[in-house]
Amino acid sequence: MTTLVRTSIRAFLVSAVAWVVVSVAAHAETVNQTRFEVARVELLRRVGRPEAVAPLAALLRLDDFVPAGALRAVLHQVADDRRSDPLVAAQAAYHLAVADENGGDAAAGARGWRALGLLDTFQVIGPFDAQGRSGLARHYPPEDLAGQAAMDVLRTARYPGKEREVTWRVADGVCRQGALLLGALLTPDTDAVAYALTFVRSGHAGPAVLRLGSAGPIKVWLNGQVVLDENVVHPPALDQHAAAVTLAAGDNVLLVKTVITAGAWRLFVRFTDDAGRPLPNVAAHNDGAATVRQSVPTPKKAARALGPLLQARAKASRGPARSAAWLDYARLLTLVPDQDADKKAVEGALRTSLDAAESVEALSLLAEVAPTPISCGHQSVTEGNIPFIISLRCK
Repeated sequence: MTTLVRTSIRAFLVSAVAWVVVSVAAHAETVNQTRFEVARVELLRRVGRPEAVAPLAALLRLDDFVPAGALRAVLHQVADDRRSDPLVAAQAAYHLAVADENGGDAAAGARGWRALGLLDTFQVIGPFDAQGRSGLARHYPPEDLAGQAAMDVLRTARYPGKEREVTWRVADGVCRQGALLLGALLTPDTDAVAYALTFVRSGHAGPAVLRLGSAGPIKVWLNGQVVLDENVVHPPALDQHAAAVTLAAGDNVLLVKTVITAGAWRLFVRFTDDAGRPLPNVAAHNDGAATVRQSVPTPKKAARALGPLLQARAKASRGPARSAAWLDYARLLTLVPDQDADKKAVEGALRTSLDAAESVEALSLLAEVAPTPISCGHQSVTEGNIPFIISLRCK
């Protein structure tokens, strides 16, 4: 074979490979843009309903694969639409604020998080020693302040910590993207316990919903009463857990116990009405003393939250709607993981969806999240006029 022939063959092969790469990339772009448009239309069709959060979650996962600004426009539309479910609008507004900050407009991001009512004024103490989740059940000295938190006590209290003596520290300004960054304040930040305390001043007495997000087990006291106790480990996110509470007029003592096993040690805290709208005339401060003179009754009803709403909807679904309902719940869990990571709730919801009926979205999401092989070969599904081939690892 002559040198000229070998050179020609090599050039042909390079060209062929380049053509295949470009064709695959173009096909992938077309597929992702189609999926984005399908989810966008689905989101707008569901406006006003809590299940609108499912296509919102799908859109957020596609942000890197669609033209710049496409997602921002949708987030604006959902956040500003008065018909939107308040909890869905909050998710849209939160991620719009993240996009603002990532785009270089930190002031717009900060305004977005403040508008959601996310608290950014705390005093923090820790870390205390804990192994895994064990710290949730252990009593540490700061819990004695759950119902009474005079400033002179906070200034002088000193306790043995995980590696050294610890004291209360003002954590004003140690928040990013609406969350208190405990990992930036405290070390070690694994297998540890910390407490965040703030005085919540309310313009009037009445019912409210306390909404939190955290990476690990969490216990919360409001005015000396335990209002939330969750032994779960998951990535932190906005509005993962909710508790119906009653705020007293004036100052309320909020004490949050947070346990970290590993990962990002962050804490989201806000108060809303039952529907999920931020409460007016509620603000946190560190500039005084608050003593609870009498306990305030805790409401008996469960707080409204997206996770329980979509899970109940999925469990109640029958017939053709069953597959879509469980896919919706799985999508939500990718955005707001309120179940323990050990439960593999997303994978379980997707398998239930696929048992009812196969869909490209359920298959592709399962291929992403499944930690173990799920079937053999390739699964081919057609949605609209576009064929999808999803590679699944063999058991």
